[in-house]
Amino acid sequence: MLKELVYAAIRYSGLPRIVRCTYARKKCSIIVYHDPPPEVFQKHIDYLSRRYRFCTLDDLARAINDRNPGSIPEKALIITLDDGDKSNFQLLKTLRNGASFTVYVCSRIVGTSRHFWWTDLGRNNINLEDMKGLSDDKILNALLATGYDVAKEYVDGRQALSAEELMEMKEFVSIQSHTRFHPILTACNNHEAEEEIAGSKADLAALGLDCNHFCYPAGAYSAREIRLVRKAGYSTARTTRFGWNDINADPYELKILGVVANDTSVNKLAAILSGFPGWVNYARQMKAMRKSRFAQLPPICDEGQRPAGKSNCAT
Repeated sequence: MLKELVYAAIRYSGLPRIVRCTYARKKCSIIVYHDPPPEVFQKHIDYLSRRYRFCTLDDLARAINDRNPGSIPEKALIITLDDGDKSNFQLLKTLRNGASFTVYVCSRIVGTSRHFWWTDLGRNNINLEDMKGLSDDKILNALLATGYDVAKEYVDGRQALSAEELMEMKEFVSIQSHTRFHPILTACNNHEAEEEIAGSKADLAALGLDCNHFCYPAGAYSAREIRLVRKAGYSTARTTRFGWNDINADPYELKILGVVANDTSVNKLAAILSGFPGWVNYARQMKAMRKSRFAQLPPICDEGQRPAGKSNCAT
């Protein structure tokens, strides 16, 4: 309740409008959903359509490549949905007032009865935090020990969009790549990472889908992933880093304003678009990183002893 009051205060303070009409007027905002309920999504679209101009990843890529700010409409907004959950099909009903969105799908899960790997963690009493930092092989082995298999067709129903739904949706929304099975790419070896990135594009092309844009699963990427995305021929790649995008943005490190939860109110949505929660989270992350860094530093050197080009002394 307190948080909702804060979000309402931000919304009605005028901050979202000030940011939208000044700092972000010539920039492109991106927000992320996963499987929003249609009624919530509809309220959000109603709010957004009166304040933003919806544009596409193709529009943004063209503006960046041409260094032409005129290619990005004022108060531009891109809506993306990650994973390709089967509930996304119901969102077609919300497409009005010029609204559009991009769905990043896992190409070897959509059109099947396979499960997204993280949905089986809870039912098998596996803690996601315990999986972080493990290699992709170790993560899969831990899941296999519980009976999960990435290629298994489950009898209890599908979790992702069907092939028929994809074909119907492609006429109205942009279907793009989110790898084949949604692994943490930075935990994969070189061959696995390339198979997931390039293979997903090939899978979608085989379905007749024009796939030019990529999204890093869980926002995890490094220079290797950027190189592989470029090599595969994608035009852009979206991250989960906070910020806006203009013609000087790196097309393979597109930023977002936030991930919108299924129960997000319009007040909270307005606050997210103002950038305020993003800046707060960013400041917290930087503070945590500094604390973590300093905690690991040997207390034996000061600025005068710091070796040239090294960063292992506190500054």
